[in-house]
Amino acid sequence: MRHLNLRRPNWFSVFIMVVILIFTVLAFDFTPRAKIVPLVIALPALILVFVQLIGEMLPNTVEKRSSTGGGMDNGSSGKVSLNPLQEGNETTPVSKGQEKKKLLAAISPAIMLVLMGIFGFIVGGMIYISAYYYIYGESWLNMIVTPLLVGIIMYVLFGYYLKVNLWSGILF
Repeated sequence: MRHLNLRRPNWFSVFIMVVILIFTVLAFDFTPRAKIVPLVIALPALILVFVQLIGEMLPNTVEKRSSTGGGMDNGSSGKVSLNPLQEGNETTPVSKGQEKKKLLAAISPAIMLVLMGIFGFIVGGMIYISAYYYIYGESWLNMIVTPLLVGIIMYVLFGYYLKVNLWSGILF
């Protein structure tokens, strides 16, 4: 029987989960209208931290079986490390396309801020999502429908329901 092992990295996730739980409980004392935003943020965050914690607790090895009847490959112990930093793992060369995508991912928060500054929060977010889908090769349907749905949801939730004045940008 396998048991879950709490290692040092797991304690950080536990700490974050406890902090979010404390703030969630404190948000229940707010007025009905004021508690909406903390709960909308805290509940998905709790789910994500819980999934992260479970993922950290699962074993980091998988059995490696050969394609001919379930025997072990190359006479090894049968376990392959999923950690690319451990000794014995070979790294594959990174293509130029992957390097460009990594660079784009690194500078994408700055791109989003520039788009928000020029076009506003909702329109800038819609342009950013469309550009992201275009760069990563998503279908044209996703490039059009997803940003529109996100824009409509953001407008209805923040602009109409919560009556929050979102940044309108320089052009709008």
